Amino acid sequence: MHKYNSPLVDSVLAKLVKARYLTQTEFLETFFYNDIQVKELIQEASFVIKNEPNVLKLEAPINIFGDVNGGFFNVLRFFDLCGYPPHSKFLFLGNLVDATSESIYLLLLLLTLKLNFPDCIYLLRGVKETTTVLEHLEFATYCANFKPTNDPTELFDMITDLFEVLPVAAIINEKVFCAHSGINPSYDFFTKLHAIQRPITITIPDEGPVTDLLWAKPNEQDYGWVKSPSDISYVYGADVIAEFLLYHRFQFICRGNSFFPRGFKLEAMGQIVSLCSAPNYQGSQNYGAVMILQADLSYKMQLLEISDPPSPESENT
Repeated sequence: MHKYNSPLVDSVLAKLVKARYLTQTEFLETFFYNDIQVKELIQEASFVIKNEPNVLKLEAPINIFGDVNGGFFNVLRFFDLCGYPPHSKFLFLGNLVDATSESIYLLLLLLTLKLNFPDCIYLLRGVKETTTVLEHLEFATYCANFKPTNDPTELFDMITDLFEVLPVAAIINEKVFCAHSGINPSYDFFTKLHAIQRPITITIPDEGPVTDLLWAKPNEQDYGWVKSPSDISYVYGADVIAEFLLYHRFQFICRGNSFFPRGFKLEAMGQIVSLCSAPNYQGSQNYGAVMILQADLSYKMQLLEISDPPSPESENT
């Protein structure tokens, strides 16, 4: 995929990366976008992303983010630790945004990087990239306050349109399956996924493979497929995970849609790895974790604490 050459993209990227030298308050008070810049950035990124397949085929080495939940400054700190594109490659497993104005800056950063380095930044859809959840988070209010216009819903509508064209899964080296949250009971799961046309509108409670990718959750204490207590999708047991991996010849599953004090958790004897890349999420004093996946599919976890500057730790697997 070719780099999208644009003075606008270069200018926006330069401004956004300067944020690492400012306090959060200084950055949010001084940064400025005009309507044309935001609209062009989202439209061009949507075009590039829509031309990617529903299921991305990627190659390691690559760094994998779980939920970032709108943490603009946390993502910049992780980039400082893991490297910036084009020297490092990244996959984000969804839940890119949350109920904060900082989320919009993060989204614009990721879209700018996607346009500048399309083979180094990949974005998957999460539950917070669905209109129903965004409405629950009152995300439209943050959009209206971020870019006041004669039409206060314009930015929200552009962002939700973008989210509906995001890919929904990725396979790395034909061996690592990545999605926001879950898997699907059907043996022709991938045939169904490839046949779906984007944009994909999800209305809760929907059923089907995309809903399962976004909402189904593992529980190694369960057996088989159990209807989720939320009535959206399923909870799936360790036996299901093993069967899925064996049938599709995968080595392990990497997912987000999780929260853990250490920032990650290995379940089902390491067959499924769950990531949370949002340190101190909602004041919980947790670590954030990013998986650094090597070419041979071994990996280590880059951890980030709440402190600024970060005090990282690493764990190898």
